[in-house]
Amino acid sequence: MTAAAIRHLAYPGPQSQIDTHRQRRDLFALKSAYLRDRLCVAYSLDIIGHSYLILWLSVPSLETGVNQGLHRMATQQSISPAHTNPTLIDVRGMSNAVAQPLVYAATIRLAIGQRVQVLADTDPDAMMRAVAFQLRNAISWRFESDGKVWQINIQPRAEAEAKDVVDLLTWDHYRLDRQFADILAAANEQRIADAESIFNDYWIGLRRHVHLENNVLGPTLGGGEEKGPLADMLFEHDSIIVQSRLVEETLLEKDYDMLPAICAVLSGSLAKHENREETTLFPIWQSTDNSDRGRAAEFLARAKELLAGAEDRQIDKEFPSSLRPD
Repeated sequence: MTAAAIRHLAYPGPQSQIDTHRQRRDLFALKSAYLRDRLCVAYSLDIIGHSYLILWLSVPSLETGVNQGLHRMATQQSISPAHTNPTLIDVRGMSNAVAQPLVYAATIRLAIGQRVQVLADTDPDAMMRAVAFQLRNAISWRFESDGKVWQINIQPRAEAEAKDVVDLLTWDHYRLDRQFADILAAANEQRIADAESIFNDYWIGLRRHVHLENNVLGPTLGGGEEKGPLADMLFEHDSIIVQSRLVEETLLEKDYDMLPAICAVLSGSLAKHENREETTLFPIWQSTDNSDRGRAAEFLARAKELLAGAEDRQIDKEFPSSLRPD
């Protein structure tokens, strides 16, 4: 696409507003493309809290709309530390093609205790669903309206109650992904003690997750145990458990030079598996689960307890650590 204009804008934020997770990153790169209405946007967010937005625009009216939105974001408070007032973004008068990147940019690094509030003058449901999809459902939102203005209140998904067991599993995917990203970062930086500590939490969390899906949900909610999404899930779970054991063995044998490469392979396997599971199996499970409200409530309650450690003794027998005694 030929660019008619390029803009490079920055929003400084004080160092005190950068959360601990972000401080551990030399650079956080976020790449996203929005082709709707011939608009393409790419973001990057650096460690000291400046966000740089580069716009390739071929429609002058869109350029004007985006720049107005950026000005509003720049003049409002930036994403606040935990337990403070929410960031306010005003997207009234903007199309979804212009508003969606702004909401996405404001919520990509939303931390526990932080909130974003959006004002819109059209029904925001489609836009918010799109943003949530891009963020792997890492956010939760609700909105109020008087018919003229919609006020959308956004918070981290981790602080919202799961709607059903599939919603809980989707969030747990995200949590495991974030943990493994931290393991990979620590391995690349040779912070071995950090990598091992985070891996221990990831390892028990992964086994709880696999046990829940393999032995509690799969047999009841179905999906094709011999051929179909459920069969794919079971096969991929076996592979991910084997690869995770390899990471554990590498740590125990202190073969630290191999750790980044092994972690990178497992990270790719996790991403492919979770995407396939969420797009093929989870819709089947959600439909079946919600067809019986009583059972759905029981599954959700048991899943919460299981992921919190209620069945760890059984899980340790089913998925023992590779080099550690039960």
